[in-house]
Amino acid sequence: MKKNKKILHPRQTACRFIALPVICAAVLLLFVLFVIAKRYGIRFYVITSGSMEPALGVGSVVCLCETPFFRLAQGDIIGFQAGDTTVVHRIKGIDRSRHLLYTKGDSNQTSDMAPVAESDVIGRAVFVIPFAGKLPLFFQSHLKEVVVILSAVFSGMCLTVRKRR
Repeated sequence: MKKNKKILHPRQTACRFIALPVICAAVLLLFVLFVIAKRYGIRFYVITSGSMEPALGVGSVVCLCETPFFRLAQGDIIGFQAGDTTVVHRIKGIDRSRHLLYTKGDSNQTSDMAPVAESDVIGRAVFVIPFAGKLPLFFQSHLKEVVVILSAVFSGMCLTVRKRR
């Protein structure tokens, strides 16, 4: 007795053969871009607080590029390390003789308490991608729920595949 093979529409066949390579190519391209960016001193950060609104909204991705201290100017937006935290604020003043920067978040009432040392500067903001970090922020804040949902979906897919055999 012959088994009936399901005949796929040409579009379905094309989608099956095209989708996976396209997804793999996109992931590979993103990986290569991030490796190249890191090699050339470019870092990406997701804005998690409203201290820089309206210039940088929560969920925006900011690209920081390593910049020599002498090229930083008042009004530049920079990223810097403050303990274990990365902060992105605007330069309000520069003490070139002591290599210190004075910063403030645009929507904060007062300047930051401590000046930023040259060694703590990560880089200057070169561009911003609004809303690009919303999805990572969602996953970060709802990690347990996402894991449970993905586990349930994966289990359902496995059970469906088993039943078809």
